[in-house]
Amino acid sequence: MLEIMVGSLLVAPLVFLVLAIRLVLRGVRTLLRGRPPSAAEVLAAKPLAELAAMSALGVALCWAWGIGSGIYVLDPDQMCAAAAAPAEVYAHGEFVRVATHYGFPVAATCLWDGGTAYDLVPPWVNPMIVLFALTLVAALLALVGGVVLRRRGHMTPATE
Repeated sequence: MLEIMVGSLLVAPLVFLVLAIRLVLRGVRTLLRGRPPSAAEVLAAKPLAELAAMSALGVALCWAWGIGSGIYVLDPDQMCAAAAAPAEVYAHGEFVRVATHYGFPVAATCLWDGGTAYDLVPPWVNPMIVLFALTLVAALLALVGGVVLRRRGHMTPATE
């Protein structure tokens, strides 16, 4: 099971890249036609499904990066010392422990007895999780809306 998870994390960035390239090429083709895309083209199922898949992968990759920031091979005090925390952090007491939170927001915080804390998770991880999650929700809503409009006959399917 662990091998499957690790393999998925290794393949996911490649899939993300392929989907991103496909979406960019589709957008460039639309722009080169010299006319704005129709509603049917904007709400086409294939690009919206690709965008949703790409967003889901983005959430998973950012979450995995954040979790990976708090998984330590070294002793916790060595990990916190090697984390490039500002030097003044160490002047405020002895290292106590690493507090981790694997839900949202992802956090792995080095705590010292003086009350000083330093987060090991890069500051961009949680905002990117939110951005990808919002994009995923928007893509899924647009996908469902496009399918409903096509089934009701309000829109003809786009040719891709």
